[in-house]
Amino acid sequence: MKYYLSFLFITICSLSTTAQIIDQIKDASDRHTDTKNSSTSGSSDESYYEESNDEGTYYYDDNDYGYSPDLFTYADPILWLEKKRADSTYKFAALNVLYRQTTSSGQVSFMVPEVQIKLAAFYSSVRVTSLIEEGVTKEDQYQTVDFQLFGIQTNPKGTLVYNMSVGLVGEQYSGKTFAEDLIGLRLQPSNRLALAWEGRLAGDEFVRMRSENNFIASYAVIKNSDVSVEASVFGTAATYYQEVEVKGFGFGLGLRF
Repeated sequence: MKYYLSFLFITICSLSTTAQIIDQIKDASDRHTDTKNSSTSGSSDESYYEESNDEGTYYYDDNDYGYSPDLFTYADPILWLEKKRADSTYKFAALNVLYRQTTSSGQVSFMVPEVQIKLAAFYSSVRVTSLIEEGVTKEDQYQTVDFQLFGIQTNPKGTLVYNMSVGLVGEQYSGKTFAEDLIGLRLQPSNRLALAWEGRLAGDEFVRMRSENNFIASYAVIKNSDVSVEASVFGTAATYYQEVEVKGFGFGLGLRF
C-alpha cells in the first residue's frame, strides 16, 4: 500500500512541475506583446499595385488598345473558366477541402482543418491550427487562423510541383497578427502517390512567432478527372517564439474537386 501511495505522489508531482507546452507558448506571446507595442502599424507596406491580364504574357496600359478584343473575350468569366477547365495542364480546381489531425508526443493534440481555393496556377487558403493539451486539472487550447492570401504553383500535374504564397496569421490568444510566408515541394512519382514538404514562417520585425515544417505522404484512394479523395500520413515540427518546440505525427483526409 505504501508503495502505491508513493508512486501516485511522485506521478502527481512530476505532472505539476512540468510546464505545459501551451502555457509556454502563451507566456512567450505575453513577453513579446510589450515589445511590439503600437509600432506594428509600420508593417503596412502594401503600397504596391499589381496588374496582369489572363494570359500572363501581354501587358496593357491606357494608351495601348491593340489587344482590346482579347480583353473583352476573357472578361467573360464563363468563357475564361471553360478555357481553363479544358486546359490539360491547369485544370480549374474550385475547392480543396483538407482535414488533418495529429497526436503529438506527450499530451498535445493538433487539429488542422484547411480549405484551399485554386484557379489554374493560383491559389489561396484558410487554415485553423488548434493545439489542445490535457493538463492535470483542465484542458488548455491555443489556436491560430492562417490566411494564405496569394499563392502560385508550377504545373500541378508535373512530377515535381513547387508552390509559394504569402499571407497572415492571427493568434487568437493575444489578438496579434503576423505575416506568414509559405513554400512547398510536391513529388508525384505516379498519378496517385505524392510526397510533399511544406515550410511556414510567421513573424514580424520583432519576433519569429512560428516556424513550421510538415512532411506529408498522400495516396489518392479515389481519383478521376473531376474528384480526388486523398488519404495521408504526416509529421509536423513547429517552434513557437523561437523557444517552444512542438512535434507530432498523424493522419489526414483530403477532398479535391
